[in-house]
Amino acid sequence: MLNHVNEIPDLNINELDAKSDILHLVFNWFGGGIGIYSRERIKSDKALKIVRDIKGKYASAEFMLKNYFS
Repeated sequence: MLNHVNEIPDLNINELDAKSDILHLVFNWFGGGIGIYSRERIKSDKALKIVRDIKGKYASAEFMLKNYFS
C-alpha cells in the first residue's frame, strides 16, 4: 500500500514550462498574446494529465483500503 502511495506524482506547476519551438517563437514575434496563450495552453494540458494520474492513483488507493477493511 505504501509503495502505491509513494508512486503518486507531485504537481508542481512551475516545472511544467512548455518548451519554445519555432512555431511559438513566430507567434511571440507577430503577436505576443497568441504565443503566451499557446504556451499556457500546453502547460495546462500537461498539468491536466498529471492531475488525472494523481486522481486515478488516489482512487486506486482508496479502493484498496476499502477492500482491506471490508
